[in-house]
Amino acid sequence: MCVGKKARGNILTGVKILIQEALEQKSEIDDDFLMITQSLAHESAEYIKQELNGKIGVKNIYETNAECVISSHCGKGTIGILYILKLTEKLVNFTSFLFLVDLTTNL
Repeated sequence: MCVGKKARGNILTGVKILIQEALEQKSEIDDDFLMITQSLAHESAEYIKQELNGKIGVKNIYETNAECVISSHCGKGTIGILYILKLTEKLVNFTSFLFLVDLTTNL
């Protein structure tokens, strides 16, 4: 999990930053699903869904409710975009390399 930028200003400013970051990574986002998780922020969630729909190649966009821990710590109006990034060839090769190094050091 990675925390994005810190927004200053009203909630719309923060929502636009969330959308911008998701669109910047659209080619790296796994295309199965994306979640918009919110705590009493239905209007913001709907706005994000409208902005991302058709601009990002994800098959399913789900709106989910933040559960009690997130809601109690962050409060009303909390919203986030959650997605999984595709594995890149570089990452796969790097982990394979680490795996091979571990095998040879244990001999």
